[in-house]
Amino acid sequence: MKIFHCLIIEGDEKIVSSKSKEICSYILGKEFEKKIKKNICSDVITLETKKSSIGVDDIRKINNDSILKPIECQNKVYIIKNSQQMTEQAQNALLKTIEEPPCYAYFLLLCDNSNKLLPTVRSRAQIIRMSDSDFVISDDHKLFVESLVNKNKFELLKVSSKFCDKRENLKKFLEISKIYLIQKIENDIKFEETQFLDKIDECINLVQYNINLNLIVSFLCT
Repeated sequence: MKIFHCLIIEGDEKIVSSKSKEICSYILGKEFEKKIKKNICSDVITLETKKSSIGVDDIRKINNDSILKPIECQNKVYIIKNSQQMTEQAQNALLKTIEEPPCYAYFLLLCDNSNKLLPTVRSRAQIIRMSDSDFVISDDHKLFVESLVNKNKFELLKVSSKFCDKRENLKKFLEISKIYLIQKIENDIKFEETQFLDKIDECINLVQYNINLNLIVSFLCT
């Protein structure tokens, strides 16, 4: 998969946040995946503001920091949450950097609607649209995650068997289940079952190979 130095990820906030972490792992390497999930990777710099807008000074800080080489990875990733809140001046300031970015710097602009960004910014980015309809969390996803966390092998295999008819169906089921698990981790400070994220990721990777789908799900029970 070719990754542009600037990506715009459009869609629901929870979904694009999950996607951004997946892309960060791809750019920086799987060995940094756990740090990325825990938001402790020094080469992932996130800009998030509680103000009504993201100003030019906020972007200038990113521009200045992008001159500095990565600390622990070969690349650096800058995540701008709610990038649609950038003022026109801020977007133009960012534009100067994404036109000729350092070879190690990548920029992820998370937004609800890419059309709220300047055409000049959009033209220099790869746009990834995350459809809400593709990520509807059902009772099956919730039951799957609860069974996984409680190590209920019978229920886990029972609910997942509905989606083992095709590889693409199982992959999508696992991806949405992962999003639900991430939401539980983020919304409940006492819930720290992050190790199951790694297991789901491994299963998603295994789906592409010629391995029995029920056997792949059984891996979660080990």
